[in-house]
Amino acid sequence: MLTIELTHSNLLDPQRSAVSVLVNDRPLRALALTAESVDGVRIPVAVPRELLLPDFNKVTLEFAMALGVVCEDQTHPALFAAVLPASSLELRFADQPGRFALAAASLAEYPYPFARAGYPAVAPITVVLPAAPSAAELTAGYRIALDLASRVLFEVERLEIVRASELTTAELRARQLILVGAPGRHRLLAEALAASALAEVGVGQEARALVEGGRRLGEEEGLLALAASPWSPALRALLVTGAGDAAVRRAVDALTRAEPTALLAGAVAVVRATPSASAGADTAEADGAADAFRFGDAFRFGEVGVGDLTMRGAQAQSIDLSLRASAPAGEAGALDLVLSWPETVDGRRSHVSVSLNGQLVETIELRGSARQQTPMRIALPPELLRPGPNALRLETRLYDTDHRGADLVCESRTPERLWLTVHADSAVSFPGDPQAGARALDLGALPYPFAGRGGLRETAIVVDPQSPASLRAGLLAAIALGRRGDPAAHTTDIEVLPQAEATPDRLGTRHVVVAGIAPGGPLDGALADALPLLLAPDGTRRLLGGAETLAELLAPARLGAVQEAPAPWAPERRLLALQGTDDVALGWAARALLDEQLAGTVALFSGPNDFETLALRRDIAPPPAPVADRFTERESRERQLAALALIAAGAGALLFAWALRDRIARRL
Repeated sequence: MLTIELTHSNLLDPQRSAVSVLVNDRPLRALALTAESVDGVRIPVAVPRELLLPDFNKVTLEFAMALGVVCEDQTHPALFAAVLPASSLELRFADQPGRFALAAASLAEYPYPFARAGYPAVAPITVVLPAAPSAAELTAGYRIALDLASRVLFEVERLEIVRASELTTAELRARQLILVGAPGRHRLLAEALAASALAEVGVGQEARALVEGGRRLGEEEGLLALAASPWSPALRALLVTGAGDAAVRRAVDALTRAEPTALLAGAVAVVRATPSASAGADTAEADGAADAFRFGDAFRFGEVGVGDLTMRGAQAQSIDLSLRASAPAGEAGALDLVLSWPETVDGRRSHVSVSLNGQLVETIELRGSARQQTPMRIALPPELLRPGPNALRLETRLYDTDHRGADLVCESRTPERLWLTVHADSAVSFPGDPQAGARALDLGALPYPFAGRGGLRETAIVVDPQSPASLRAGLLAAIALGRRGDPAAHTTDIEVLPQAEATPDRLGTRHVVVAGIAPGGPLDGALADALPLLLAPDGTRRLLGGAETLAELLAPARLGAVQEAPAPWAPERRLLALQGTDDVALGWAARALLDEQLAGTVALFSGPNDFETLALRRDIAPPPAPVADRFTERESRERQLAALALIAAGAGALLFAWALRDRIARRL
């Protein structure tokens, strides 16, 4: 039995307002929204037994609401209804208590059973790393978590990344698990293999040896296994493992591959080689990914996942797109729309309005004899373009040519006659040098330059693996940047490093995200020289502009910060730092990257929704050039000889003066 409890606006027209209840897309009941249900109504809906599915079941409420006035505005604030939390679904099982039987496991259905598009995650999804994860295991865990977050848009609170030593038995029983690493280093993974019902896989006598079908796996052969969780038979556990880092990396490559592969069939897959297409296709794919990562170029809507969009009916409708650009070069951009509409649309009154970042740019009339695949170009003013995300809105208003005796009526008697299609061949181009954005500092331009239309790339993430808050903050930052850049991208070009290994030489020329690392690591000096805000362990906060201290205070209040600065070891690269005086404040800063549009170079958080932004930058002196770069070998030798000659001359003068000391003394 499904019970829906709701309330709604008292201004709704009872003749035209109703709610329909659907279970697994089958309509079951409809109810008019009348004056009697304004203060609350309880709708019992009997759900047929044959309609219920063994895994996911979807309940949908479809509302039709109207105020009953001519030229009705669908955005009117009086059009609302609220579903109350007392709503419930009661299921009766044949057995008491009910038994849950998992369907046959298949890796080909990944990311199911952990998540499925259009459905909520049934239990928290936890990526579990060894107690002391290596850089390769950290990277593998983050890649899987980012892949899940890009394939299915669910609440990130349901996704975690933790170490095996931090989970209690009760937590293991309540979570869907993805165990990543080598069994010799991962206690829970070894336990899962020993308890697995998959007879063909297991752990050999040696802790590092994996066995599949009686054969010991090689050092670079990855293993993927999907089975019932040993700690909760109603939930799944995915094992991503291998004898070493290379094997784990190969297993992750196969699991997160965008295209389906025949290797992932059934409950167990041994990855002996990284799946790939032909060499020519690989090269073309790599070139395409590099091109897609650039910001300052032209691209079609279809290239960013926007297909043909059709708006129907006479009422005002809109399409909102988020497009990203590098730093504009002071020139106008261009929007090339490709539109189609029928002859029944009155071109004298129908129009399309184009707005950029909240400002109206142009209104297009739907005139002309060509109504199929009609190109229209709109100039995008440079003063409205900004680096990073740009909000583009297309708003339509369509009128019927058949308006006999109804010139003032806003709604067509036959709304199916009115439609407008914006084709995927529509394109946008942004001016500017892509490298100009890399030289500009602005949190408002995020995810640039860390992520683009190809996802999160050329970026290293530095975390403290012993700190759950640091692991969590790094994951939230990576998801925020990846989703803003391209929610559908399968990120591969990232590296996650424990802070002890994050030296400037290891980071190289990557952009860097630092998430809540503890003091005492190899980056301490570089962060102190680059970041405008320094949070000392003793509670001191120093705000710096260049080499000058602007403010310094000692206060017990919590403070979180998001800062962007040039990387001192590679000034053309960017450093994004998430910090907090404690784990709670660090969580504020990390969550803000998901929920807020920041600005400036420093964002200070005194609460989850209370922050201030500042525009500060410290000048970083370029590292001194090596001697080999400043002087030639000949010049170096000449300078050494000159220095030796001066030393010898000084020594000779001193000896001569010492020999004549008595004569000089008599004269004085």
